[in-house]
Amino acid sequence: MESTPQIIEYYAYVGMSPKEIAGTLGVPIKRVYRTLNYSAIGKRTLHFFPDLDTSQPQLNRAEHNRQYVVDNLHPHNDGS
Repeated sequence: MESTPQIIEYYAYVGMSPKEIAGTLGVPIKRVYRTLNYSAIGKRTLHFFPDLDTSQPQLNRAEHNRQYVVDNLHPHNDGS
């Protein structure tokens, strides 16, 4: 049987948020963060924004904004 840290790392790898992992495994969220931070030292920084609006309309607005910035605010290398 796998240990809890290995399961936490696997769930994070497949894209579950730390809050979802804590709820699924029934462990404190601090333990999830500690495990992920320990395994990520020198590799990546773990960012968690619990109040971030990830609804579809908000994601669409973010994508439109990103596209506007690319099209209008970044110089193009098309020779003009």
